[in-house]
Amino acid sequence: MINIEIPKHSGELSIDQYKECPVEPGIYAFYSKEGELLYIGKAHSIITRVKDHIRGYSGSNITEIIHNVAHIRYWFISDAVDRDIYETYMINKLQPPWNCEKVYTYKTSRYDDIWLTDEQLHKRTEIKKENDQVYLNLNL
Repeated sequence: MINIEIPKHSGELSIDQYKECPVEPGIYAFYSKEGELLYIGKAHSIITRVKDHIRGYSGSNITEIIHNVAHIRYWFISDAVDRDIYETYMINKLQPPWNCEKVYTYKTSRYDDIWLTDEQLHKRTEIKKENDQVYLNLNL
């Protein structure tokens, strides 16, 4: 059996300080203002990946809900294999609601309405209404 322990974090910043994230490789985690763990990710450069999420990079999976993040915690892990192992372990051990990749032991809630703004909820409702109307028209 393999024993893995989550290491002590290397640093922590408020979301307003995200530009001060380290360039080093490692794992990062987003937390809500209440201190709830929301998301865990890994990166070759922590600052680059965090900026991707915040700026809305097209490959960023949580761009639409990033407004819920209050602070960032990070761990320096230089080896790519170790990063992958720690990320997978931490996701399944700590069960952050926004992760949807590498989720083996729980059901994620990333797409729950509680994470969306009122504007996003309204847009989702309008799209659903349009889709329902198209479906009704096709079945008439």
